[in-house]
Amino acid sequence: MDKTSDQGWTSLRGGTQVRKDHRLLAVGGELDELNSVLGAALAALVGRPADSRVRGILGQAQSALLDAGCALAAPARDRQAAAERLAETTRALEGSLPQVSQGLAPLRGFILPGGSPAGAWLHVARAVCRRCERGVAALPRGTAPEGLLAFLNRLSKWLFTAARCVNRRRRRPEAPWPLADGRKRR
Repeated sequence: MDKTSDQGWTSLRGGTQVRKDHRLLAVGGELDELNSVLGAALAALVGRPADSRVRGILGQAQSALLDAGCALAAPARDRQAAAERLAETTRALEGSLPQVSQGLAPLRGFILPGGSPAGAWLHVARAVCRRCERGVAALPRGTAPEGLLAFLNRLSKWLFTAARCVNRRRRRPEAPWPLADGRKRR
């Protein structure tokens, strides 16, 4: 049994040793957390045929995230497959956005995340996705697989729209955000 982990060290693919508090590992953990939250959203979406498109895109996003997380720990030469999966999934997100947003009323202000359990999980996923995006943006250039930032940006927008779509289908729309000073919205 390798006990270097007990001392705060771990190995990247290729054998490079890094401290467990290395920024690369933190971002990998954030991507793993996002993947887990997407899994919770998927679990909340079971049993409704109308949500099959949303489930399909979420599953595709999970695979791309796992590829990206593995690629973070890999030498640069081994990141091409993850970059291709990210590009493919980014195109799928962009292509499905018009369908997912169909029938949604234009927003007139901010909404409070919530609605149905499935919609709430999608909102949580969006917030975690934005944190991942900030973490990836803080990495040195060339560290993350190509296209990861664009993928996370599109995914967060897609998750927000999907949450609204799922909540509309369940007749559980998010509440509008009341202004702190009590003014009425225009």
